[in-house]
Amino acid sequence: MNPPPDLPGINPYAAPAEGDEQRQLDEAMAVYDRHPRLARIVDNNFAVYVQLWRLDRVPPGWPRLWHWPAFLFDFHWLLYRRMYLLAVLYIVLGYIGGIVIGLAGVANAAVWWVVLAMKLVLALAANGLYLRRCRAVIARAEALHPGDPPRVDAAIDRRRGVSLYALAIGIGWSVLNELFVRFA
Repeated sequence: MNPPPDLPGINPYAAPAEGDEQRQLDEAMAVYDRHPRLARIVDNNFAVYVQLWRLDRVPPGWPRLWHWPAFLFDFHWLLYRRMYLLAVLYIVLGYIGGIVIGLAGVANAAVWWVVLAMKLVLALAANGLYLRRCRAVIARAEALHPGDPPRVDAAIDRRRGVSLYALAIGIGWSVLNELFVRFA
């Protein structure tokens, strides 16, 4: 069934209307203009996080509730996104859960339920946690250098983007931990 010709835009396969690209670009720049420091700290993935954090809405909505990379790579995603304290807490909670299950004498399969629950909670909270971390870095930089935008931007630049070094350390730690569990 074809849509009536007087209703443009219903066909998802139709070419964009003239001027549509400019409108989309203007909307994207408006979001960037409203959140320049968030764009600075997120770096190259700001366009993705605008949608995940729902900053493109007026007023902005709650961050989207599911984040696949956080679910699949949990601890490593936290390190990659420079949320070091949360990564340590995540690992400590996992160990505590395993110890409690071991001391309770419950079947080892219960450990997998604990891991799944932790992954689900992290995936549901990941976008909000990352937005909170970014806003905290911005607030800390602004508090340290009030009224000095170049120094605020320099402080943000030191903590922006992702950390491949922390990710490599996390992967190395995971490999060593797995070797210890298998051969100890």
